[in-house]
Amino acid sequence: SYTGLTWTGAGNERAVVRNVIPGSPGFVAGLTWGDEIVAVEGKRVSAGSVARRFADHAPGARVRVTYFRADELRTTTLRVGRDPARVW
Repeated sequence: SYTGLTWTGAGNERAVVRNVIPGSPGFVAGLTWGDEIVAVEGKRVSAGSVARRFADHAPGARVRVTYFRADELRTTTLRVGRDPARVW
């Protein structure tokens, strides 16, 4: 599953967006550098678990993402994509 997002931190640290690839599912969903992702489909995530939570969903699935931006809790919907690196 592909989001076009990378995160800072590891393990149980906060899942803070470090980079968003333009045109990617994360970009289209409105996520940006510095957003702290706190839940995917209502399940809490950390830097160590956020990628697995997205991978639980097949490409094309719509996934609810809850995040903090500037101390404001927000929600968006991200449509999981196919990893362009794996296209033959």
